[in-house]
Amino acid sequence: MRKVFLLALILSACVIWTPVHAEEDIPVLVGTWETVSCVVSHPRKGFSESSVTIVIDEQKGRAFQGYLQFKSEEGLPGKEFVGHISSDNKKLYGSYKRGTLTGEILSEDEMQLYLLKHGKEYKSLDLELKRVK
Repeated sequence: MRKVFLLALILSACVIWTPVHAEEDIPVLVGTWETVSCVVSHPRKGFSESSVTIVIDEQKGRAFQGYLQFKSEEGLPGKEFVGHISSDNKKLYGSYKRGTLTGEILSEDEMQLYLLKHGKEYKSLDLELKRVK
């Protein structure tokens, strides 16, 4: 009887501790991220480079939101986006009005994002980003 009670106690502790521990490991992405490099692939214009600032201004658990600001569009409102961090705390998935984004967290202050713009002016962007604030 003692062994059963002890086993039940240990299992209960594991079940209670695991979700709390998992929440502590979720990376915090809030901040301003700037491009180290950005390669744009456009079907009619070929390859080019660009500069993008990403601001993640809110995060709740794995969900986050913010806006993208392209250097070529300074002075205009940024493009709002939403996203989630995967359960392995490495991958990023999200969307904005004209496309989707996927990516990977490389370190506390580095990430790689891929923006896939849909529609008439479709293109793909490969962004290497560093947190600056």
